[in-house]
Formats: sequence, structure tokens, C-alpha cells
Amino acid sequence: MEQHKPVHKLGTGEMWKDRQLRDYRSANNLCFKCGEKYDPTHQCAKKPAAELHAMTTEEETEMLSEEVLNLMEMQDLAEAKQLNLSLNAMAGTDASDTIRLRARVGDQVLLILVDSDSTGSFLNEAMLSRLNCTVQKTAPVSVKLANNDSI
Repeated sequence: MEQHKPVHKLGTGEMWKDRQLRDYRSANNLCFKCGEKYDPTHQCAKKPAAELHAMTTEEETEMLSEEVLNLMEMQDLAEAKQLNLSLNAMAGTDASDTIRLRARVGDQVLLILVDSDSTGSFLNEAMLSRLNCTVQKTAPVSVKLANNDSI
């Protein structure tokens, strides 16, 4: 089994320090990333590097052919095309900063968009249903888009 280890592993003390720093910056209306004064038009000078964590397992699984994966991806893209376009349009972002990955969960192919400027991750409800995932309700949150609109 081949393992990929993270370049830097945070210890409990480091995570606590990071949380204290984030809380301090929040209380003083400072940018979480760079520490400069924050306002809705703030452009952070310190962009975090995109991170990708991967793991391989020894489990023998039947590999789908590239042709089948492409067909499955096209089906998934056809269902999500309007949502992806409208989100990009609302956010006013350039898709060239986004890394596109394809993943397989069970027999479903997912398109994963990795954006280092985003602070959260989102999953399409239809995909949750198709993957038979259990959904746990949480309190609603406001999400700020790149163009400063909130949804």
C-alpha cells in the first residue's frame, strides 16, 4: 500500500494557535488570511496555495474503461451544466483558476472543482441522493460570492 503523507501536519497546539489567530482577526475586522483591515472590497494579497490530498488503497476494484468514465462524466455534466454556469456567472470568477478533477464514488463519477479562493465545499443535492448519502440538517448559513453578493 502506497501512502501519501501531507507536507506539513498540524499538531493540536498549532491548530489552537490558528484558531486563536482567526478569532482575533474576526473580532478586530481583519482579513483571516493576511491580517490587513477587512472590508467588502478587500483583495487579499496572500492567496493560499491549493492543496490536494490523495490516498491509494490496496483494495482490488474493477476499473472502468476511459470510455465508460467519459460517458458517465458527460451524463453528470449535462445534469449540472446550468448550475455550474450560473454559479460562475454570479461569482464573476475566471474558471482558469479552478482545478477540475474527476472522481468515482461507487458507480458515480463526480466532477470536483478545486478553487483555492473558496472557504467552503458544496455538493449538489441530486448527487447526494444518487450516492445514497445521509443528510444531517444544520443551521442555514450565508455564503459570500466573489462579487460580494451573499446567498
